[in-house]
Amino acid sequence: MRDVFTTTGRLFFDNCGRLIEIRLNAADTLVRPWIHGLSKLLEPEHFALNLGKT
Repeated sequence: MRDVFTTTGRLFFDNCGRLIEIRLNAADTLVRPWIHGLSKLLEPEHFALNLGKT
């Protein structure tokens, strides 16, 4: 996550290895301005994009 979004985060996968959630660091002030745009961009991929503790 850090290399792509310059923030910390976690990736969560289901038992089949499919990405089901990206959880970005809610404490990072750089995330909030672009979280909604990124969410819309990734909407067709059918996984969750959330802010939380990482």
